[in-house]
Amino acid sequence: DCVGFLEHVSDSAHSGHYIATLYQEDEDAIGALALASDAASVTSAASGAEAQGPPPKRQRCDGPDAAAGEPRRGLWWTLDDLTVSPVAWRAGRAHIATGTSDPEAPVSADESAAPARIESVSAYLVLYRRRSRRHEDDTRCGCPWAVPARLASVVAEDNATLTTELQAFRSQSSAVEAFLKQRRAAVMQLLQALRAAPTQVAAAEAAAGAPRALPPLVVVPTPWLDAFLRGEDRSLQELLEGRLRPKEVSYARALLRSPTCPDRQILDPLAVWCGEVKLIPADAFDQLGGAGGLDSTLFVPFEEAAAPEACKAAWSLHKLFQQEWLQIRKLLSEGKVAAPEARQLQAEGRGEEAVWLPLKVQRLWQKVLGGTGGTAKGQAWELLALRAFLREVHEARWGGRAWQDEGKPEDGLELQEFFAAPRCAEPRVRAAGTGGLDRCEVHLTEGLLCPHGRVGNPRAAFLVRRVEVETLLELSAAKGKAYRALWPHVRVVPQYRGGPRGQLLLPSAATCSVCQGKASPSGEGTTAATSAAAAAAAASQRKLCVKRRYASKVLRKVGQLPVPDGDEAPTGAALRELVRELLSFTVSSLRVEVQGEEMDLGNDQPLEDAVETIIVEKDETEPPAREASAFSGSIFRS
Repeated sequence: DCVGFLEHVSDSAHSGHYIATLYQEDEDAIGALALASDAASVTSAASGAEAQGPPPKRQRCDGPDAAAGEPRRGLWWTLDDLTVSPVAWRAGRAHIATGTSDPEAPVSADESAAPARIESVSAYLVLYRRRSRRHEDDTRCGCPWAVPARLASVVAEDNATLTTELQAFRSQSSAVEAFLKQRRAAVMQLLQALRAAPTQVAAAEAAAGAPRALPPLVVVPTPWLDAFLRGEDRSLQELLEGRLRPKEVSYARALLRSPTCPDRQILDPLAVWCGEVKLIPADAFDQLGGAGGLDSTLFVPFEEAAAPEACKAAWSLHKLFQQEWLQIRKLLSEGKVAAPEARQLQAEGRGEEAVWLPLKVQRLWQKVLGGTGGTAKGQAWELLALRAFLREVHEARWGGRAWQDEGKPEDGLELQEFFAAPRCAEPRVRAAGTGGLDRCEVHLTEGLLCPHGRVGNPRAAFLVRRVEVETLLELSAAKGKAYRALWPHVRVVPQYRGGPRGQLLLPSAATCSVCQGKASPSGEGTTAATSAAAAAAAASQRKLCVKRRYASKVLRKVGQLPVPDGDEAPTGAALRELVRELLSFTVSSLRVEVQGEEMDLGNDQPLEDAVETIIVEKDETEPPAREASAFSGSIFRS
């Protein structure tokens, strides 16, 4: 039934006056009219008097309604700001609602009865209320609104399906509740035992009058412990099958094969350093009394897994990494060769003392040093070097594979071989900077060689002293041997190399004049002239002004984009890729600006020579990087 409508009185859609016409249902129409007259007298009171609204709403009665053939009885009201008046219906129109009648005028019974058709030229929203219908009314009076037999069978079938699903849901809910109750109790008991452990050790030392030996420890994999605390180690199907005990413990690459005893598995000390395993007192698990299926026998005892030779190898590896880290810092701070110094060395016949390295290596080394050149304020260099070492170790050993996938042996590998399987099972070489710290071997000349075997783009490289680079390569080779001493089955380890195909380093004179557009009859470049040609080429290279249009429609310049030299003009797809590489965001819209007008540039359309400015919009649909996911899905979150 229609119970009201809203009207917008204005010549504009942006502003105007709003009026509501609502229906008040009441059994006593005469009483409603009396209430209406009282409300009209209230609205005509003095402006200083306190206005009173209509009487409180009444609940619908339980008697027959319009669905059973009984007409509705009630009164229509108009709400116009502070004025609340009954509606006088004339020719199907609510005259008070449109403001054409006097709100103080009395309303007769004929005028209060709504017509069969209500008309309004300014109504924009109509309000309806579902009719109440009861099954007993249908069976008693043979109401035509009764559900047909065919529809009733469909409803019964759907209700049966819903009942089955409801029972399954209740069964699953009961299983989950029982699991969560048991798991919460076990976790809380474990937490209390861990908190009480230091106090118990201190009390034992006080009673003995001497420092107590290290209590028995067990090795607990961190991924397994995180899944246990969050309740993610069991699936719903497993809970329905009654398997509430913790999942089997998997150590994956945290264990190594002993070099002296192949049948023995030892703990990788770097797994402890990188946080892949936790050393927890065995007494904390024993105090649980089997609550939640936990006890110390599930885990490997630390006394059995610890190996002195592995600890010595890890410490030696760390010391060699420190030397390599210090050499990198020295090379970036003191080992660079400026262009005037390079020309002076070439004039003296000592051009071999300066060698080319790609700028990607410089950016990689800046990340290794912590982005501050290894001199962060308030932080010792040992701490910065340790962080870089742990990042490199974790990426080389545990990066790139989820821990859940490491619980099963790979095809063709025995379980002991799987525990010692390296991440870089196949030799892999990456260009410096393409993966940050996610790399095994880095060639210091990767990306510099042109088809002629020389440095084709000096603008993408920088000069350093050869002696400093050779010292770094020696330290890196020693570090590689230390890695293999700790991980004997690893084929490729994090290490710096001079270059592919046996070529070590590229001297400052090894620039290609052909690739720089300054070819000589012999194809050989000169020394100082070649550098000057490279500088001239860099200055004359075409650059595009890049403007970004933000979501607020603000247009700002964000940088310049060098256009690759070539016979063919770059396409829209190439420009999108350049923006993504140099400005670090994905382009959703690319336009070119020509004579003050903007035009779309498709992926296959070439860039015209007259274009000097491009306008880009960032693709905002890319999901952001997930952060702070350590407590995601925790069973303790309410």
